[in-house]
Amino acid sequence: MTEVNTNMAEQADIINTHDLTDWLVIGFFTPNYRELAETFASSLCKQNHPHHLFAVESSGTWSHVTMLKPTVILNAMDHYPDKSLILMDVDCIVNGPLDELAHFQPNADVSCYTTLTMKQLRRHRQNFSLSSRVMLIRPTAGARDFMNKWREACDERPWMYGAERNLVLAFTRAVGVVFSPLSATYSGREVGTARATNAIITHKSAVKSFKENTSITARALRSATRLFVFK
Repeated sequence: MTEVNTNMAEQADIINTHDLTDWLVIGFFTPNYRELAETFASSLCKQNHPHHLFAVESSGTWSHVTMLKPTVILNAMDHYPDKSLILMDVDCIVNGPLDELAHFQPNADVSCYTTLTMKQLRRHRQNFSLSSRVMLIRPTAGARDFMNKWREACDERPWMYGAERNLVLAFTRAVGVVFSPLSATYSGREVGTARATNAIITHKSAVKSFKENTSITARALRSATRLFVFK
């Protein structure tokens, strides 16, 4: 089933769903990311992965936009109350089947990739982080509670850089929620890194690509300017 939620194409969700699976890929995008979202949706269609990408309005900086993630997930849970949801950023790349991911750790309410880094200063110091690039969300009360706590954390600390720091805060408050770390194979590691090798889901940062293209253009302009300097 393919549909849109408005007659205005620039504000329409991108939807292609069917009843053959008990899971669905979800994501969201602002107007300036629509082209990227359409490319992502096209790749999902070619692999017959059902999906619903939600169109949202821009809400300030990139960091503020990321704070919409828990709200988008809760909205998707209302739309599809009986399906497991696979949240992905629209600059992810799906390289294969997703059924194994969709049925990963069926008793877990929420799964995402975890990172623990350690620095040795005068004392050992370790940092724990959660990635929201790819998340598996079950249709359970525990998952809904986790997402509500994430949204509350984003409302409480909108000044944090990106929603993932607030995701960690929600994690510390989600008493009774069943959580499982997600394997690197499905976590959307960056293209070109060792952990992305042979992975089913990888990632090519739209923000990084924009910066690289801008840098290339700037270098080209500087070179051209040097060619036309009068002596």
